[in-house]
Amino acid sequence: MAIDAMTQKYLASIEEERLRELEKNAQRIDEFCEVAARKGVTLVPSEFDYSIHIGLFAKRAGIANEFLRDYRKDKDGLIRFQDLLRDFSRSDVGELKGDHFILLAHPHFRRFFHEMNGYAPHFVLEFWKNCKKFPSASIALDEDRIRIDLDHPRLVELDTWYGAPFVEDVARIPVGLTKIRPPLDLDTSMTRFFFANAYSLDILWSQKGSIKTFQAMEFKDESVTLEYEGELVHPVRYLHAEYDLDAAAFRHFDGAIQYLPPDDYTCRRETDFNHNEKNLSQIKARSKKLFKINDLLSVEDFSDICAHFLSGNPLVIEYLKGSYPHHITAAIARYRNNSRA
Repeated sequence: MAIDAMTQKYLASIEEERLRELEKNAQRIDEFCEVAARKGVTLVPSEFDYSIHIGLFAKRAGIANEFLRDYRKDKDGLIRFQDLLRDFSRSDVGELKGDHFILLAHPHFRRFFHEMNGYAPHFVLEFWKNCKKFPSASIALDEDRIRIDLDHPRLVELDTWYGAPFVEDVARIPVGLTKIRPPLDLDTSMTRFFFANAYSLDILWSQKGSIKTFQAMEFKDESVTLEYEGELVHPVRYLHAEYDLDAAAFRHFDGAIQYLPPDDYTCRRETDFNHNEKNLSQIKARSKKLFKINDLLSVEDFSDICAHFLSGNPLVIEYLKGSYPHHITAAIARYRNNSRA
């Protein structure tokens, strides 16, 4: 695809700023290499980079893990948030600041799952603020980048995205499947802009004994892809929660990203959670756990986490609240009026 002159100029300015910041911070990079060496981590200047959304950072596969060797991880590779707070403090933008470097949340919490974008509102920030309520809470970190400019001003993108009330009595929600899609009369540009490229939201409630289980999968349209382990895949956000009917509260909640190859993605998005039971073609997705909570959560906490994890997707608000946010409803009405004119 050809790049227009304005875009070329913008990209050139970004590259100029990157090189300028790396040159300006050469001494800081050398000093951090010395700090890293004292911790048993060898770094060289070529392993540093700069971006407007992150700042100055060291990058290498697994570099964060090299600095966190003394922390215990669970089977999903997550570190308990309260353990991290022994040595790191929370910042307003969802980063964890230590004496010499800053830990970053996993790139899949950023806009369009891209490592160089800003964080999507407002899951990471809400998780940071509310983690005291959930002592077991853990969250995935960016394992391949750590920020080293502790005092550099940060670019924070403001956005309007709120949680949604979920007033359902969970005990009375019937077990079964729900599939929600954007209005089919909207064109592609409307869906991508107002529904954050959402194709559908699949929801399943099931029950065994006194435990009621919730699952949700968010499918983006075919234009949303990323590279995972050298392969082009479609990222699918997944939520799983368990509600204890006796305690009248959720006892477990976790979120992940599933990575579906194109054929599996196309096949699965047109079916439902019972795909593997109904079809000879079995889909077993690779995935990365992004957060986990094994404490009692209220229905309000559950709905808030759902809405923020599936940030920008009005389909989750429709499910939780029974209607789209007002600005989405107004945009659809304008579109339909213009189409009839």
